[in-house]
Amino acid sequence: MALALVNTDDDVDPVYYKLYHKDNDYAVVCMQWFDEFDYNKDNFITHKKFYNEQEAEIALDHFELIVKIGDASKLTKWLAAHYEKD
Repeated sequence: MALALVNTDDDVDPVYYKLYHKDNDYAVVCMQWFDEFDYNKDNFITHKKFYNEQEAEIALDHFELIVKIGDASKLTKWLAAHYEKD
């Protein structure tokens, strides 16, 4: 008897992306819930989970640009828009 692997859309451990920083380096990290334990939670830029890698990359690009130009008011607005807990 052969076993068949079935792929369903009801993934118990969905993949998501989060924005992370460490030592002035920024990255999009690919995660599942159990990966959270491997990262320092204080190094996440936001708690928002992106379920599309491209959206996460765009958000990170915007964040890095705002940090680079040093606009505190824009950074505060950006963080408010992206700092949500799932």
